[in-house]
Amino acid sequence: MESQTEGAETMLPSQTARASGGARGGVYGRRRKRGKGPGGLPLPVGLVVLALLIGGGWLVFGWVSGSGGNGGDGVEVAAATMTTADTSRERRNPVTGRDRSPTGEPAPVVERPVEPPAETLSQSRERAATAPSETTRPEAARPAPTTTERAGTDPAPAASPRPEAPRTEPTRPEPTRTEPSARPPAAAPSGTNAEAAIQEAERLVRANRPVEARQVLNASLMRTGRNGSGAAALRQRLGAIAEDVTFSPRVYDADPLAMTYEVQPGDTLARIANRMGLAIDWRLIQRVNRITDPRRIRVGQRLKLVRGPFHVVVDKGHYRLDLYAGPPDVESEWVFIRSFTVGLGEGDSTPIGEFVVRQDSKLINPHWVNPRTGERFHADDPLNPIGEHWIGIEGVGPYAVHTGYGLHGTIEPESMGQQMSMGCVRLLPDDIELVYELLAEGISRVVIVP
Repeated sequence: MESQTEGAETMLPSQTARASGGARGGVYGRRRKRGKGPGGLPLPVGLVVLALLIGGGWLVFGWVSGSGGNGGDGVEVAAATMTTADTSRERRNPVTGRDRSPTGEPAPVVERPVEPPAETLSQSRERAATAPSETTRPEAARPAPTTTERAGTDPAPAASPRPEAPRTEPTRPEPTRTEPSARPPAAAPSGTNAEAAIQEAERLVRANRPVEARQVLNASLMRTGRNGSGAAALRQRLGAIAEDVTFSPRVYDADPLAMTYEVQPGDTLARIANRMGLAIDWRLIQRVNRITDPRRIRVGQRLKLVRGPFHVVVDKGHYRLDLYAGPPDVESEWVFIRSFTVGLGEGDSTPIGEFVVRQDSKLINPHWVNPRTGERFHADDPLNPIGEHWIGIEGVGPYAVHTGYGLHGTIEPESMGQQMSMGCVRLLPDDIELVYELLAEGISRVVIVP
């Protein structure tokens, strides 16, 4: 009995719930027969050996099942230690995307945060490698703006795997239209500038600011050129302003070409003109002040004085004489006054060049001798071809070779705009009278251009 007890105690540590049937068989055998077992061994010893073999087999089978099987005690232990159903990716069914239960059946559906589908994993990796960081966008990574982008038009959006907010389609450039603003500035802007200047001048005249209006028009004429687009309209408007600002008795405070003078004892118009250095003929004072008899001025009388010097530019191509006021040697500061129509020398014989009014050459009611025929015309002769006024001019510098020419009147008004003189410049009687009063000997310039 002592040996049987030891055999029974030896079997107990190796037995499990599944080995209980074998133990019962051993006991049942002991109760039936107490003899020798197979091989001649005593029956108790045989039973002990058999029990050891069976117990060892079950121990080995239980260890294998617990470590690598899908069922049994090992599965139950693993299920007991899990805290969530999705802690291991091996438990997810790759087809359904659901977790598998320990028995292999689909686990109940549980609401979880939305995760990217398995098939977009490669796209997510590609997006992570190519998309710029949300926190840092280095400027160096942005492509340089194209010409279209600099012009204010959005470039076409680059393809991106990441969905973006809807955006409007970039505006496609329309076909090029020919508009005045797209052309390079040529003659058209001059006309536009002239029209704008005339409009501004009209506004200033209505505001009783004619001197400023003259400045606006004169600046536009200087930019346009004597014969540019709109120049004729500018000259016409300037001439109208001159009738008020220059040739009327009214003096405007802002006018640099006029001043007010109070007659002193012993004054004559000629003395006033000389003493004040006006560089004009005294008859101009009589004209602008509407004086009937120049010998009857009174002390204390207030007179308007016009400051010179004045100059002329003869445009042969347009048979026009333009009158200016300003410093002799600074043409950029000349102010246009008005224009006159002229006649020129036959056969284009009027010379071009730079001239000055010759000293002691200005004459009123002169006598004249025809250089071709020798015929003489005395003063007050109504048939005198040069009229009532003569202004001699002489060339300066390389044009000093031109002598004997001048500006004068005519008894043939039909010769205006024609080549009928012997080379001099002809003006109508009233026009030459005014020009005579404005030009000063030795100072006033005469420029003759083609």
